[in-house]
Amino acid sequence: MSEIFNKKIALEMVGDDSELLSILVQAFLSVEFSPEKLNELVLSKKNAEAASYVHRVKGAARQLAMEKLAQTGQKLEDVLREKNTGEVQKLQKLIDDFCECYAESLKTIQKEAG
Repeated sequence: MSEIFNKKIALEMVGDDSELLSILVQAFLSVEFSPEKLNELVLSKKNAEAASYVHRVKGAARQLAMEKLAQTGQKLEDVLREKNTGEVQKLQKLIDDFCECYAESLKTIQKEAG
């Protein structure tokens, strides 16, 4: 199973610069995301906008070695961008999984931020 937050890898990714990592953590915490908005975009058939919304969170997660959130976001983004049409029938489950993973990741990174 992928990790929620791997601080060791995240530090390696920023050249062991703990100050830069702290800045990235704060940037992640400032990313605007709400499950309600994501669901609203999908229900309104604004899949490209929903994909971009997910992409921002996924990108921030990758910068922090938040593997589980990045992988979950990639799966959802691929369906929203119609790169993986075989998963369309599972769209709501993918959304739910992503939102659950986001909440778990947010809680974990908030503890890291102190």
